[in-house]
Amino acid sequence: MFWTDELRPRNVLTVEDAIRADSEITWAQFFGYPNSRITCCCFYKEKGINFWFPHCDPGGSWANVLSDDGQTLTETSKYIVRIDTHPNKHYPPRLVFPRFKDANSNTFYFKFVGVFQYSDEDSEDGLIHVYKRISDRLIWKNGNPADFEW
Repeated sequence: MFWTDELRPRNVLTVEDAIRADSEITWAQFFGYPNSRITCCCFYKEKGINFWFPHCDPGGSWANVLSDDGQTLTETSKYIVRIDTHPNKHYPPRLVFPRFKDANSNTFYFKFVGVFQYSDEDSEDGLIHVYKRISDRLIWKNGNPADFEW
């Protein structure tokens, strides 16, 4: 049985579940995203949220670090000019599924770490963006994850 078949009737996904998916689109479509492609951060207008799939493995142009307690996600860019052109203050809450690299198999996976909101007071414009977790779970009704809330 695929994990989605087991998760759907539970009507809840929590951080503690630590369920892994092999792609961004698998998570997005599970929660009702209608398209077959998705970017690293994609606005889901029907729900008024962003799906965010930050890369938390080394490499790439962005350095994303999840705190040890899972409450804070810090985003910086190796190219400081680029982060200036991507203001986050107006962004809605983000459903966050970072990409991690499995040390044993060298494969990438995505897992839910919570719903996060941009923190203006903890961020430094142009240098660092800080997001604080506002929920550690997503809930839905009648086995329909597209009808989620936090």
